[in-house]
Amino acid sequence: MMKPTLRIRIAALAAALWLVPSLAFGAACSLTTISAGPPKVLACTDTTATTITVPADWNSFNNKVEAVAAGQNGQSSVYPTVVGNGGIGGGYAVKTNLSLTPGASASIQIGTANSYASPTTAADTWVVNTSTLLAVGGGSGSAAAGTTTYSGGGGGTAGGTNEGAGGGGGAAGKSGVGAAGAAGGSFAGGSRGGAGGTADNGTVNGGNGATASTAAQNGTAGTEWSASYGSGGGGGGGAGNTTTSCAANGGGGNGANYGGAGGGAAPVLGGNCTGGSAMQGGLILTYTPGAAFIMTPAVIP
Repeated sequence: MMKPTLRIRIAALAAALWLVPSLAFGAACSLTTISAGPPKVLACTDTTATTITVPADWNSFNNKVEAVAAGQNGQSSVYPTVVGNGGIGGGYAVKTNLSLTPGASASIQIGTANSYASPTTAADTWVVNTSTLLAVGGGSGSAAAGTTTYSGGGGGTAGGTNEGAGGGGGAAGKSGVGAAGAAGGSFAGGSRGGAGGTADNGTVNGGNGATASTAAQNGTAGTEWSASYGSGGGGGGGAGNTTTSCAANGGGGNGANYGGAGGGAAPVLGGNCTGGSAMQGGLILTYTPGAAFIMTPAVIP
C-alpha cells in the first residue's frame, strides 16, 4: 500500500507539471491568426517550440497543413582562393485532411537556418513526426513527406579565383519549387556574384548578385499567405575585388522569409567574407472550423 507521504509527493509533482506544461511536454507554439476565416488560417514560426496545441474547433475532415523548411547559409570565402557557393533553399510540403485531436498536443519542428559546412536535419520543418509531414531543409538530406512536396532551389556555384560567388536558392512554396541560385562569374571590369533564386515557382524574386561596385542584395520576402508570411527568395552572391571590402561587395546577400538561402561570399584583398544568412522555416494551418463528428471529406483549395 502506498505511504501517505509518497502519495502527497506524487500529487504535488503532477500538479506542478500541469501548471507548467512546457516542462512535461516541451514548449508549445503560440499560434498567430492570419485569418479568422472561414477558412481559418493560423501560423507558427517559433523555432524553439516542440508542440502545438490543436485548436478546439479543428476539423480533421477539412484542412491542410503546410510546412516551409529553413534554407542554408551561403558559403564563406577564404582569401585568396576560396569563393563561396550559394546555400540551398528550404523545401515545401502540404498534408491535406490531417487527423488531429482538438485540444491535444501535436509534435512539431520549425526549421532553423542550416550551416553550409555542417548541415543537419534541424533545418527541416515537420508535424506529428518525420513521416507524416516534412519539408526538407536546405542541405539536410532528409526525405520529404506529405500529400504534395516541392524542393528548394540549389545553391549557385562559385566562379574561379577572383570571380563572383554563387547565389542562394529560393524556397519552395505552395505553387511549386524554388529556383536555383545563379553561378558566379566575371565580366569586363571585374567579377559578378550570381543572382539569388526565385521562390515558389518564380513568384517571389531573389536578390541581385554583387558587382565590382555594388553589394549583393537580399532576397524578397514572400507574401503568399499574408503580407508577413510566404516563401522567400535567395540572396545574391558576393563579388571578389581586391580594392573593396566585404561590406561593399564581397559578402553574400541574405535569404528572405521564409526558407530563402544565403548567397555565397567572395574574398577581397586580405580578407575573408561571410556568406549570406538563410531564413528559418514556418508552419501554416488552414481549416474550416467544425465538429469532430463531421464525416464528409473535403480539401481546402
